[in-house]
Amino acid sequence: MKNKMWALGLAAALAVGTLAGCGSSPQDSSAKAEVKNGLPEKYASGFTVPIINYPPFSIVDETGNVSGFDYDFAKAISDHLGVKFQTKNATFEESLLGVSRGTYSWAPAASITDERKKTYSFVSYFRDVYRLVVRDNAADIGGEITDMCGLSIAEVTGGYTLKYLKDFSKQCTEAGKPAIEIMTFPDQGAIQLAVKSGRADAAALTISNGTYTIKNGGGLKITGPKFGETTEGLTLKKGSDLAEPLMNAMNALIADGTYAKILKKYDLQDAAIPKAEIDPATGD
Repeated sequence: MKNKMWALGLAAALAVGTLAGCGSSPQDSSAKAEVKNGLPEKYASGFTVPIINYPPFSIVDETGNVSGFDYDFAKAISDHLGVKFQTKNATFEESLLGVSRGTYSWAPAASITDERKKTYSFVSYFRDVYRLVVRDNAADIGGEITDMCGLSIAEVTGGYTLKYLKDFSKQCTEAGKPAIEIMTFPDQGAIQLAVKSGRADAAALTISNGTYTIKNGGGLKITGPKFGETTEGLTLKKGSDLAEPLMNAMNALIADGTYAKILKKYDLQDAAIPKAEIDPATGD
């Protein structure tokens, strides 16, 4: 009887552990019968993935339901590897810290840089490039870096383009022009709101994100020079034994057409890469 009660208690604890998680969607599981395709057995309980509300990669609606490019990939990867997954709401900065702490299995949509590779491992899965967005009734910004001089430009805290904006601002002052005022906010929603409210002149967004925002009535338009071309990756702890199974899963999705279907669903065909790699050279 004691053993039976212990087993029942363990089963209940495991059930609670599987379902728990702030911000999780009831649709966040993709159950399979067994771990497969090279996934280490220690991941049999499944994955936890942060959602940072960065449309079209991650979209959280007013009821808390989760969708988007990264959600679809998390589901496809989990299906391929035969485990469940759940999501938790987070800021971009929190998502990377959560990977370091072991809270998250991986964090999606982080630009791969040599500096970040000192701390994390990455599995590449698409490419993107940055431009600026401004209010749709604002004047266009020219296509030269110096056309950004004197503007206030918003970016996410810890975001990839901060190093570019700092360098561009230096180029401005060296040319005798006013510096760029760099403003940081916790997430993409906040930087877009800063532009719409007039708090910032512009925001640095990937073309993928900016195009989606405009298409869905965001009150913004894309303008300014292209900069910061980037390879985006799934971020893991440095040296994680999950990197190879994730790479193999992504390449299987590329091979069977699932990858292309997900990209097409969000009009991201131009972001495709021919194959996923672990810690690829980025030229950064």
